Amino acid sequence: MTGRIENELKIEKNIMSTLSTMPYFATEWYYNLKASKTQMSSCNDYLNKLKRFLLFINRDVMNIEPKDIKLSDVERYFISIQKKFDVNNNIVYT
Repeated sequence: MTGRIENELKIEKNIMSTLSTMPYFATEWYYNLKASKTQMSSCNDYLNKLKRFLLFINRDVMNIEPKDIKLSDVERYFISIQKKFDVNNNIVYT
């Protein structure tokens, strides 16, 4: 598979697999992205980022409701992804 269409089909298959492990609102968001003609690779990237965020909030991703997500969850997540470690394994914020 080397063509553009084949590549998009491969990405869409990956997206469907990812969505099967995520709550209903992720699927709704995906179809909204797709309807707005967002590139398949971007949709895949956005969904993976959403999944990492949801896993950060609660390992039981399927039971997360949007109303349960607090601003403090978002802030803690952003802080966590800013952490980097130097050669001595000390936390360095970027």
